[in-house]
Amino acid sequence: MARGSEEHCNVPTARSRSCVFRMQFSAFGANSIFTDEPENVRYILQEGALAGKVGMGTDFHDQWHEFLGDSTFNLDGEKWKGSRAKLRKQFTRERLADLHLFEYHVERMIRFIKAHEGKPVPVLDLLHRFTLDTSMHYMLGTDENTVENPVNQFSHAWDTVFEIMDARARAGGLWRIILPQKPMKDAMAILNGVAYPQIDRAIERRKAGEKLGDSFLDAITADTLDREEIRGHLMTIMLGGRDTAALTLTNTLHALARHPRVYAKARAEVMNVVGPTDAPTFQQMKELKYLRAIINEVLRLWPILPYTRKNALRDLSLPVGGKNGGPVAVLAGK
Repeated sequence: MARGSEEHCNVPTARSRSCVFRMQFSAFGANSIFTDEPENVRYILQEGALAGKVGMGTDFHDQWHEFLGDSTFNLDGEKWKGSRAKLRKQFTRERLADLHLFEYHVERMIRFIKAHEGKPVPVLDLLHRFTLDTSMHYMLGTDENTVENPVNQFSHAWDTVFEIMDARARAGGLWRIILPQKPMKDAMAILNGVAYPQIDRAIERRKAGEKLGDSFLDAITADTLDREEIRGHLMTIMLGGRDTAALTLTNTLHALARHPRVYAKARAEVMNVVGPTDAPTFQQMKELKYLRAIINEVLRLWPILPYTRKNALRDLSLPVGGKNGGPVAVLAGK
């Protein structure tokens, strides 16, 4: 139940309408402000976060801690800055430009589709398995091959965790009381059973001065040997790399299937830039401007994360959206 709603909108044109909407949820006594004002969004995600005024908050941290530990996704302030800095170092151009790993998994997926010619293929499920395989390979250096072997404990446990996290979000501060804890513990035991042995081996190799591989796990041990911190980083990157990519790919294929002329033009661009048989290079990927425009349009039509929630950690003012277009005062904890 909601009460005490208040709305302020700017309507510069008939096609453009941005608002700040304030609502109090009487069930938990929480005040929420919804905004799509570009200046407010920029402040929330950049200036406010860097100033330590905006963040996820302790409730969100507690909900996700069992899954992500203390990682970029659920930390605030200086801890968030430090964790973010460690992750950013890993995504160098050299590592991103190495497309051989992704080509390996793409070829396997194409073989799987060809083997089922004439039969329906569940595209979303297949792409979720494909992105899980690429994420695991990139992060841990392991090849789970869930594309060809869909009955996989890790994949099932990962999906279970997401269902539980969704339930926790809807339960709010009551999640510890009304939700059972055993399903989460069982699912995390499977995820950690895969992650911890790989982490322990990487740490030992780093301590022994052995030559390390090219995986994210091997690289992150140069910055920290803390077992729990590394696990949190791994889960966070996999969180951002699996579902987002799978949904974007699925929506893109859906859009191209509905617009054959756009598909033909995109295919012609790929044939012209890359060719019919070669794997694309990093430079060639940058030259596929029409394909990039298609993906951008898909993300505009079907955003993977259409909204995000943040908490006011300190008193602040959103730049616009108040009466007469003025700022909006937001009090921490109110």
